[in-house]
Amino acid sequence: MLSSPCLKILLGTLITFACGATAVADAITVTDVAGREITLDAPAERVILGEERQIYLLGLLEPEAPFAHVVGWREDFSQADPDNYARYAERFPEIEAIPTFGGFKDGTFDVEQAASLNPDVVLMNIEAKAATEDAAYDDKLA
Repeated sequence: MLSSPCLKILLGTLITFACGATAVADAITVTDVAGREITLDAPAERVILGEERQIYLLGLLEPEAPFAHVVGWREDFSQADPDNYARYAERFPEIEAIPTFGGFKDGTFDVEQAASLNPDVVLMNIEAKAATEDAAYDDKLA
């Protein structure tokens, strides 16, 4: 589905979600926060979140179904913000079944597990850029 590697930086990918609604079958090209041009077939249907807290951003784009496209995420939301995690779990109980991963920067991200979920895109924060490049996740997930 992607014309460039699967792993993308956060902002470029969220723009894909916002624009994807208007271009159901057309490719979309955006520039991510690292300055790379990213092209993917819009909209992204299968998404991995590099941090669970990114669900706040998806919640703005799809308030009634923020988890509709999430196929995996980093396990940090429940520890970093347990009160809001509990609120989300109450409203959207499907979050308990979403596969979780370790972190990019600490090297605990399971790239094989991520690849097995066939993501269209992986949303990441810019802080994880160096770690993902060092581990060659772009190539492994392409």
